[in-house]
Amino acid sequence: MPRPGNPPREGGQRSHELDNVSCGGEEFAKIIADVLALVDRVGEGAGAAEQAAMRERVIATSRYEWMFWDAAWRRETWPV
Repeated sequence: MPRPGNPPREGGQRSHELDNVSCGGEEFAKIIADVLALVDRVGEGAGAAEQAAMRERVIATSRYEWMFWDAAWRRETWPV
């Protein structure tokens, strides 16, 4: 399903806000800093149970991120 503000490119491909952002670039670093600041603000207002749930989600997503890059490093192919 198309996201709002994400018009199709020529050939039907969707554009994405991060298309021209590299993981080592300044723009990427700014995006990460903004996301971390947002999470910090939300976390400050959360109770202990909410913070624990947030922590578990960060751990899970970090594992998925590591698995993604590890699979690329090992040149895995998609199993389906």
